[in-house]
Amino acid sequence: MSVEVEELLSEYDEKVARMARALRAVVCTAAPDAEESVQIGWATIGYRIEHHFMVIVPRADHVRLRFEAGVELPDPDRILEPGGKRCTNLIFHEPEEIDWLQVSRYVQNAAEFDRWGEIERVA
Repeated sequence: MSVEVEELLSEYDEKVARMARALRAVVCTAAPDAEESVQIGWATIGYRIEHHFMVIVPRADHVRLRFEAGVELPDPDRILEPGGKRCTNLIFHEPEEIDWLQVSRYVQNAAEFDRWGEIERVA
């Protein structure tokens, strides 16, 4: 765990910090080539391969996993929530809501879209 990540997560209660750490582990496994950066001022943990494509957003009572080009991603489980013109979010209020395999598919699709600008729609 990086010092910057722990510094950011120290601002939140343990439940939110635990969810953010779990999502970070999913991202690091599902998109191992993504560069991680912490934006303390924005209170986010961002990821990029070719472009900034995803961010973990801890908040007081939930954690969002925001996909910057989310409207381009397949959503077979219909769980993506709108988050602006092009962004979509997975929103978690409880640690038990994080389904590792399900979230991994969404992260892999977002990473693939960032790398190639398209997705082989198999998820």
